[in-house]
Amino acid sequence: VGTPDDGASCDSGAGICNSEGVCEVVDGCGGDSECAVFESCISGSCELDADLVAYYTFENSVDDVIGTNDGVIAGNVDCSVTGQTDLGCEFDGIGDRVEIPHSADFVFTDFSVGFWYKGVPGNYDHPISKWQNTNQNVLNSFFLNEDITITFSGNGDSSGTGLTLSSSGESLGDDYWHFIVATLDNSGKTGTIYVDGELSNSLNDPTFTGLHQGTDKIVVGGVTTGADLNGVVDSLFFVKRELGLAEVQGL
Repeated sequence: VGTPDDGASCDSGAGICNSEGVCEVVDGCGGDSECAVFESCISGSCELDADLVAYYTFENSVDDVIGTNDGVIAGNVDCSVTGQTDLGCEFDGIGDRVEIPHSADFVFTDFSVGFWYKGVPGNYDHPISKWQNTNQNVLNSFFLNEDITITFSGNGDSSGTGLTLSSSGESLGDDYWHFIVATLDNSGKTGTIYVDGELSNSLNDPTFTGLHQGTDKIVVGGVTTGADLNGVVDSLFFVKRELGLAEVQGL
């Protein structure tokens, strides 16, 4: 029933293998599939990913469910609408947004950001930004011709330019749910976009000077000066490492 290894998962996936090689049923997990998103089964217990720094389920709330980086609603954001998983937040494109103050948790090198989106966005609608057109820019995203464009701001670049790439023709404005994840390998100067669990585009830019450590707030649904989003956002997360394809597909 198992290899003698106190605390290891059983070969069968049910329980914990003790030092005699016997599976002991415990009140806990027998494998990662029994744990929630961003949790792994370790010695029979579901443990939260240590690199997850903020997670917003948007279940009638804009609070950070794993930390203290709570958001604040501006405008008429409705977080009681049907989401991809239970509920989500709807933005009507007219001044709606969720603002999340900067904190030390949002000082990144390598990192990943992801969310679910459903809607029919206009060109230059911004789903997620840490970008107030100041010298504190970090991350920008906007829809254009049903693709999404991501920019990671270059270090010391007050204009906010940097490493920019776009998704590759997945028709994100078709009013169906899409899972969008953007990752940055800072030292490798590479940005990657995944759409619906598949690699959409990856770009290495040798001229990228490293991610700018700006202190702009995070805005869901727009930027400070407009470009407001039309649609529903669900399950926004920030992870302080570059997620790979297998990890994205496991979310």
